[in-house]
Order: sequence, then structure tokens, then C-alpha cells
Amino acid sequence: MSENRMPQQAGDRMSEVTATRKKPRLGIKLKLLGILLPIVILVVAIIIGLVYRRTSDMMLESSEKLLATNTQSIINDIRAWMNETITALNTERDTVEYFDMGTAEELAYIKHTSNKYDAFPAGLYLATTDGKLIHTSFVPGPEYNLYEKPWYIDGLESESFMFGSVYFDEDSQAYVVGASGVLKDKAGNVRGVAAADIYLDAISQIVEAVQLEKTGGMVLVDTRTNTIIGHKDSTYLGKLLNEQDGEMYVYMNSRIQAGAEGIETFTDAKGNKSYMDIEKIPDCSWVSVSYVPHEEILAVLHSFTTSLIYIAIVGILILVVMMERFIHMIVHPVKKLSGTIAAITDGDFSVQVNVKTKDEIGIMADGVGKFIQTMRGTICQITQISRTLDEQSQEGAEISDNLSKSADVQATSMSDMNSTVHELALSISEVAESASRLSGFVADTTQSGEMAGLQMEQAVKASGAGREDMSKVMGYMGDVSGKMSSLEASANQMDESVAKINSIVDLIGDISEETNLLSLNASIEAARAGEAGRGFAVVADQIGKLATTSKEAVDDIARLTEEIRGLVSKTVEETRDSAETIRSSREAVNQAEATFQQIYEAVDHTNAAVTAMITMVKEVNDIAVTVAGITQEQSAASEEILATTETIRENAESVYRDSQTMSDDSDKLKENSQKLNEQMALFKL
Repeated sequence: MSENRMPQQAGDRMSEVTATRKKPRLGIKLKLLGILLPIVILVVAIIIGLVYRRTSDMMLESSEKLLATNTQSIINDIRAWMNETITALNTERDTVEYFDMGTAEELAYIKHTSNKYDAFPAGLYLATTDGKLIHTSFVPGPEYNLYEKPWYIDGLESESFMFGSVYFDEDSQAYVVGASGVLKDKAGNVRGVAAADIYLDAISQIVEAVQLEKTGGMVLVDTRTNTIIGHKDSTYLGKLLNEQDGEMYVYMNSRIQAGAEGIETFTDAKGNKSYMDIEKIPDCSWVSVSYVPHEEILAVLHSFTTSLIYIAIVGILILVVMMERFIHMIVHPVKKLSGTIAAITDGDFSVQVNVKTKDEIGIMADGVGKFIQTMRGTICQITQISRTLDEQSQEGAEISDNLSKSADVQATSMSDMNSTVHELALSISEVAESASRLSGFVADTTQSGEMAGLQMEQAVKASGAGREDMSKVMGYMGDVSGKMSSLEASANQMDESVAKINSIVDLIGDISEETNLLSLNASIEAARAGEAGRGFAVVADQIGKLATTSKEAVDDIARLTEEIRGLVSKTVEETRDSAETIRSSREAVNQAEATFQQIYEAVDHTNAAVTAMITMVKEVNDIAVTVAGITQEQSAASEEILATTETIRENAESVYRDSQTMSDDSDKLKENSQKLNEQMALFKL
């Protein structure tokens, strides 16, 4: 059953390989592009993202430093303005203290300071400890309490002029801040306070001039009253910071109240971020807050990133074209080699390997070419041997048929001879019985002699026929022995052919193992090559499958030849047994022929004795005794002949059965040789 399925299984495997090869598959070029292109795009995107992230961090860091530098520069400008103003006030106060002036003289002097300085155009005014206010334009009413004024209280505690709280001056309709300091006489005693109303227009102009990016700017706040004293929008001047709407002003107020300093990041509800630099101005209660949005800082970076993305897209397109050409150069020989391997997988070994490269693909192509050449020679040898085996199996079948016919004839002859010997034994028994009664029937000697004569003539004829049959048997046995020798020689030659097939099958197995090793080496090299070597891995995998298919075919051929060899060995063994049996039978036939010769001679002597008995009645008793002894010997000889002929008949039947078995084995051998030819027909050369 397994022998009948071998060609079908081989055909099924070939059909499966063909069906697998014909399935639509994605090409190596598209696979490589499909893998490499996303990787390139991802790498470019990562590079752009890293560049954007790093550049944005650098720009934000630079913006922090620039914001701090701008804030400090503005604070320095404000401090320079404040120092200049305080220096002018100190100079004017020192002049009043140096000259011992009266009230009229002091009033005249402070009039001199009016419109002299832009920061305090109303000039200097004095407040003495006795409650007098010396002012060029303001005359206090009866309810005016000098001692409750903040500028007076602050001035008594400060040797140098210091800025006080901001308030709105009704006369000038401007926001001013009082600057005051202690006033002493020439002896150094405190006699009051010198003060001036400092207009904040100069400070407002400094703050309004601050422009950080598009919407950034600065806010100057008096922490005593939480009043905005500087803003790029003049409508905010004089307003309380905690009363302003907007997330940034709320955050700004909370941080000022918390006493925060330095650069902080403010994030509104929409996620928009801004840098905010909170700095205190020395020698006063003022705080400057500078702010700038992140988006405006990164606007240039966004534009640069957009341009970089466009450049990257163009570069990727150029790279795709270059990759396609480069991959085509690599994949083209792989496709040619893959087509060759696919044809080999289908059993077509007439293809040629036309790949001329000096890399790993070229090495694989040379290996495949050598494999094709080796397989061509091997398949030709197997085909020739299978044909020779088919011819020898046919000759063996003819010989086994002839042997079967000869054995059949021998068995028939042995049956006839057995019948003849049996009749002879009966005749001899009758002769012995007649000889025993001879002494009692002397009176009937003549009649008995005539009857004995007739019986002896029949015995002579039967023994002659038996001798002729034994001669024929000897001839048949000679023919059978010669044919058995020829069959044994053919079987030995068939065994040698099977041994040659086994050696060729072993060679194919070695080639398959070397091919599998080559496939393994190619897979290792492809793995080292990484993604670019995946095409090599596909070819290596196809070679591995081809080696596996060759290995399976070799195993099938080895199993088939092993069965053939078993049948041949069995045929040789049975042929040798049959030859030995025939030789033994031939010896038995020779012995039977000799026995028949003795029987013939004895019967002939008996015939002469019976004839003499008829003519020599007087010696009947002596002759009867002699005849009785002779017939007893003949009876024993006939029994021996009967046993010998039975043995010959059984040997003939055994030879017939062995010839039938050998005929069946020859038929199986012929069938297996035909299957081997069908297996070899799958390959194209």
C-alpha cells in the first residue's frame, strides 16, 4: 500500500510547491520600500522633533536671559531716573539747610525750583515741625492736618529723600508720588520735612517704551497701595492691580503679594504659556513685572520648522527615488535566482543560472548552478539504472514464468511416475503372492506360469515406461537447473544495481545536506545584513525548502530501493533454495533412475525365470522359492521407489510454489521499477 502511494505523494508535494509558488506575493522591492520608507520618515521626523525641541529650549532659555536682561536694563533706567531726581532734591534741600533763611527767603527759594526739573515741576515745598507748610502754589485750609500726611511721616524717618505712595493730583490731573526727607537747621537739628511731588510721566514713558515681542511688555506696581504706576496702556495707570480682569493680572497680583522674585512660567486656562520676570526696585516699594508669551518667542522657530519640513519632504522624495533604484539593483539578481529556484522546485533542471555578481548572491547562484549540474548527472544515472532494472525485472519475470511451467511439467511427470510405481508395486505384490502359492499349486504350474508371463510382460513394459519417464524428468531437471542458475545470476546483478542506486541516493543525500548548510550560511549572512538582507533570507529559505524537498525525495527513493533490495534478496535466497532443492531432486531422480534400471533388470530376469519355469516344471519348487525371494526384494524395492517418487513429487510441488513466489516477486520488482521511472519522469533535464 505504501509503495503505491509513493508517486502520488511525490506528485502531491510537487503540486503543493507549485500552488505555493503561484500565490500572489508582495515583491521584495515593495517590502523593502515599505519597511525602509517609514523608518526614514520616522528618523527624519525624530530629527526634526529633536531639533525643534532643542532649538525651542535654547530659544526659551535665551529668551529668559534676554527677558531678565531687558528687565534689569529698564530697572536700571528707572533707578537712574530716581537717583537723578533724588540727587536734585537732596541738592535743593541741602541749599536750604546750608543758608539760614527765613520763611520769606525760603518761599522765594522754592519758587526758584519751580519748573526747573521735569520730574517735579511744582518745585520743592517745606513742612516745619510747628505745622507750617511753605508751598509756592498750594494754600492749605483750616482742616488740613500736616502731621497725618504719609509723606510727612516718611520724611521724618529718612535722612535722604525717599519715594512714598502714589496718588492722583487733582491740580495737575496726573499721578504723582511724594518724595520726602528730613529737614534740619544749620546746627543739625530737625526742623521739619522737605518734600516734592514727583510726576510719573517719565517712568510711564520708560515703561511704555518697553516692547517684548508683539504683545509682551512691563507693568510697574507700587506694593504699598497695589497701584499700577507704569503700563504700556496708559488707561491702566493709577488703577489697582487686584481689580483688573484677566488671568495674567490675577496671577501677577498673587505672586507679588507672595513676595516672589525672578522668572516664572505662567500658563492660562487654554494652555498658553508666558514668561514672567518679577523684580523689586531698590530703595522704594515698587515692583516691575515683565512678561512675554512663549508662542511669540517661538514664532521664528515655527517658521523655520515649517521650512525644514518642506525641505525634509523634498529630501525624502529624492531619497525614495534613490532607494528604489538601489533596491532594484540588489533585488533584480535575487528575482532571477528566485525564478530559477522555483523552476528547480517544480522539477525543471534544464534551467540556467544567469546571475553574474561577486557578492553573497553570486556565491548562492554558483552553488545553485553546481547543484543543478550535479542533480542532472544524478538523475540521468538513476533514470538509466531504473531502465536497466526494468529490463532485468522483465527478464526475471520471463525466467520465473518458464521455471513455473517447468515445475508444473515436473510435478505432472512425478504424479504419473508415482502412479506407475504404485501399479508396479501392486504387480510385484501379486507376483510375490503368486510365488507364495506356487508351492501349493504345483498342479496349476502351467496356467500360473502363463499368467506370470503375461504379468511379467506388463511389468517389463511398465518398468520401461518408468525408465523413459525418469529420463524425461532428468532432462527437465537439467533445464530447470540451468534456468535457476540464470535466474540466480540475474538476481545477483539486480542486487548490484540496487547497491549502485543506494550509493547514488547517498550522494544525493550528501548534496541535500550541503545545500541545507549553504542555506543556513546564507540565512546567517542575511541576518547580519539586517533589513537589507531580508531578500537574501527569502532566497536562503527557498534553497532550504529545495534541500528539504530533495531530502524527502532521496528518502522515498532510498525506501523504495531498500524494498527492491529486500525483494531481490528474498528472490536470490529463494532461488538458491530452489536450486538446492532441484539439485537434491536431481540426485533423487538419478537414484530413482538407477532403481528403475534395477527394477527393469529384475523384471527381465523374472520374465526369463517364468519362461524357464514353464519349460522346467520339475524345478518348480526351487524356482518358486527363488521367485519368492526375488519378489520379496522387488516388493521392498517397489516400496522404496514409491517413497522416492513421493519425495520427488513433493519437491516438484515445492519448486512450483517457489517459482510462483519468484514470479510474484518479479512482478513486484517490475512494478517498483516502473514507479521509479515515473518518479524520475517528474524531473526535466
